[in-house]
Amino acid sequence: MFSALQTPYYFDTMPSMFMDPMFLTQEPKRRRVHNGSMRIPSYRTVRQCAPVPLRYKVTETERGYVLSLHKRLPRDLLRNEINKELSVLKDQLYRPTYHYCGFFGELVEEQADENSLTDQAMSKLNIDTICRRVARQAFKDYKIELNHRGDELSIVSHADGVAKEFDLGVTIDDLEVMGCQLDESYNNAVWKILLVKENVNLSNRKSPEEHRVEDPEPCEHDFDSQEQEQEEHEDEEEEQRLQSEPTIQEPEESTPLKIDINFSQNSKSQQLERVSPILEEVEDEEVNRFRQLASRAPTGSAILEDC
Repeated sequence: MFSALQTPYYFDTMPSMFMDPMFLTQEPKRRRVHNGSMRIPSYRTVRQCAPVPLRYKVTETERGYVLSLHKRLPRDLLRNEINKELSVLKDQLYRPTYHYCGFFGELVEEQADENSLTDQAMSKLNIDTICRRVARQAFKDYKIELNHRGDELSIVSHADGVAKEFDLGVTIDDLEVMGCQLDESYNNAVWKILLVKENVNLSNRKSPEEHRVEDPEPCEHDFDSQEQEQEEHEDEEEEQRLQSEPTIQEPEESTPLKIDINFSQNSKSQQLERVSPILEEVEDEEVNRFRQLASRAPTGSAILEDC
């Protein structure tokens, strides 16, 4: 009477007129992994980290200004980096040794002395390199930009939430990164940036004459003067030697060159007498070879006789 493969009926709950649709729960028609109430999704804002306070220090030098940025390092960060480096050095220095043990000759690894291995790794540990690496990692997200006028500097970091602009008040021509390091307490990372003044670069671009007048290295100047005096002394000795040598051949008197366009008959006869000498007749090998080949060629009468 009823079909076994008859599709089942699905009934949905009707919405209630006396209940807020936000709290009205409805069951889905098909099975799902999460069979919970269908509510309005809530959009949560991404939680941002608290901004890190930016501490800086400015010192004036001959070339410009040195801007030092200070950042507080997380607790035990330097200790963890040192322990990582020690573990790497221990793996490199450890040389396992084995010995036979037991009746069947099993190999047993000898345990190394942990204290001696740590001492060897500590002797090769470079703390300065680790400190510079930690300081660079602390400032890897920072970006520094100088505007086209050179009087405003901006520092931005999305990870630390830093956005700082400096109104310099002077014209800066270029930026130079001096390096990253840790302070004396090993708790703060320091990033030093040199702000080069514009007039310093202009003063460095002097003419070669000014560089000659203002010689910053007197030692090189003295060395050049000694070489010049030595060359002058050698030139004087060469002149004296040439003057002392006797003249072997008298110089010819310079006679003026006279050009006459009225040729005489004698000159014409002399020109006619100037005949090139007769060269010796030499047989040409190519001509001889051609004659031999021509003599070997068959004649026409012989061809007619063969026919």
